[in-house]
Amino acid sequence: MLKHYGSNLLVDLQIDAKKETLQYIRDNMADAPYFEKHQQLVKFVVSEASLPGLYLEFGVGRGKSIRWIGSHA
Repeated sequence: MLKHYGSNLLVDLQIDAKKETLQYIRDNMADAPYFEKHQQLVKFVVSEASLPGLYLEFGVGRGKSIRWIGSHA
């Protein structure tokens, strides 16, 4: 927990940024799918992939996502 939470400007900036982001989503992305878990996103993306070719996944840490994609592609 941050010390002096009530007077921490960084916290206020983060709250403002979150509010702006939420408003942008409401205004511009109302129909966009939302996923609470990363695995739900990966399942959706794999189910939407219909064109032949390479499908790349970046940011591999332990390789969990890419192994799952490979087993379901």
